Amino acid sequence: MSGTCWSFSSTSLLESELLKMGKGEVDLSEMFIARYSLKRKVQRHLKLKGGNYFTPGGQ
Repeated sequence: MSGTCWSFSSTSLLESELLKMGKGEVDLSEMFIARYSLKRKVQRHLKLKGGNYFTPGGQ
């Protein structure tokens, strides 16, 4: 488990909504979003000097 299922479901929703709006087929990157979420978690972890925990998911 990579804890990135939230990214795949959110991206799928956005792609579907763009299709419904007539914007054409778009291929968004799920891992791009997940990568930047992880980067934010690392920055917070360092800022708090290890006072928080890494957990799976987008929180």
